Amino acid sequence: MAGRSSTTFKKRQKELARQDKQREKAAKREQRKQHKLQFGPDDGIYTPEEDPFAPDMEMDGDGDAAEERQES
Repeated sequence: MAGRSSTTFKKRQKELARQDKQREKAAKREQRKQHKLQFGPDDGIYTPEEDPFAPDMEMDGDGDAAEERQES
């Protein structure tokens, strides 16, 4: 046994790391699948109400953001 090269050991470690990564990916896929089943699919439509970091902007009548005017 002592005569084995370190190449075999390295290959085995690499294979184990690959298998671990695949298990983690499968777990993440399953977690996303369960989330979609519970909350519904993400439609990809951006709404500022859902974004806590969106700046507060008031809209004027034509749908454009109203500009603040400074009087001098």
